[in-house]
Amino acid sequence: TRKKFVERFWSRVFDTPLLPYEKCIYFRKGLFGGEVVGFNIDYLKTKVGGLSSSEKFFLSIILHQYSTTVNEILFKFSDIPMLVSIDHNNQKKLNYIIDVFRVHPYLFNGKNMQDDDN
Repeated sequence: TRKKFVERFWSRVFDTPLLPYEKCIYFRKGLFGGEVVGFNIDYLKTKVGGLSSSEKFFLSIILHQYSTTVNEILFKFSDIPMLVSIDHNNQKKLNYIIDVFRVHPYLFNGKNMQDDDN
């Protein structure tokens, strides 16, 4: 199901106890039916300061797929690391994130996954 997929995705990207799936993500009824993913921005605001630069980078990428303005609430651009500073393990996570969004570009913006024909 979509919920399980999102939970596995989140847990693979964020193995920090600061960003547990259950506190960061929720599902709500969409405007046109079905469920859409929501983020607990108030909770994220309280945890962003304790994240590593790589975790901030990954969170910013994911949140940008949800809303093009939410990152302005949580980050300064200087919080995001240069790509050269990302280690091999985090490069693999970045590739994973890109691969997931290549297959499911609407995962976090309310469109049904069944509509992902790309």
